[in-house]
Amino acid sequence: MPRRRAQIAFLLAASLWAVSCFAGPPRCGADRLDQHARVNYVHDGDTVKLEDGQSLRLIGINTPEIGHGGAPDEALALAARDALQTLLADSPRIALRYDSERRDHYGRLLAHAFLPDGRSVATLLLEQGLAMHLLVPPNEWNFACYQQAERRARAAGRGIWSRAEYRPLASTDVAATRGFRLIQGRVERVGRSAKSVWINLEGGVALRIARTDLNYFAGLTLESLENQVILARGWIYPGKRGPVMRIRHPAALEWLH
Repeated sequence: MPRRRAQIAFLLAASLWAVSCFAGPPRCGADRLDQHARVNYVHDGDTVKLEDGQSLRLIGINTPEIGHGGAPDEALALAARDALQTLLADSPRIALRYDSERRDHYGRLLAHAFLPDGRSVATLLLEQGLAMHLLVPPNEWNFACYQQAERRARAAGRGIWSRAEYRPLASTDVAATRGFRLIQGRVERVGRSAKSVWINLEGGVALRIARTDLNYFAGLTLESLENQVILARGWIYPGKRGPVMRIRHPAALEWLH
């Protein structure tokens, strides 16, 4: 019974937390607009150059990477870039809605972007299956709406979700996989160290939550994940004992069963 109560508490807290963060009208519309800007160049599906010379990284999504320095393009990277160019073809002017953090560690401007008719750029790309939802805290605004847009595309098998390399990968098959992926597996153990909480999946994959990020998980009983099958998203990198994925926010986890 204690474990069952913990599971229910986890699900209830996650659901209430998602609802409380949802803002704006249907289809992820803006609750306010902070600035208008003109796009001069589209680098890829989630990054553009503005008229004033700044690079803008769109909040809420991650699109396939266009190869640089001789590296190949990821599948549908050009399709994501072309889709963004098409959205901006009639008018290169966009409205920006800032979040808690306005710059990333590369110095790029961060914002949610909207077309002149009010449509969310991130949502349009997510619904076409040309982007994955990505939440990088502290920028949490509208994440629940973006999640739903991605889930609709996943359920329909659109875009990247029609391709094996983007579908969730079993944790037992991760091995030497690198980069941004969705992985699915059963939780074998949840442990705590001085600096992190570790969620160990079958197959030797470890999900790491830094203690500095635990405030985002307030009210969630992470130990209740043991023996459950979850879906996690993030960047996979090599650790001392196997592949590691850093999890910074509950939005990066889905409880399957």
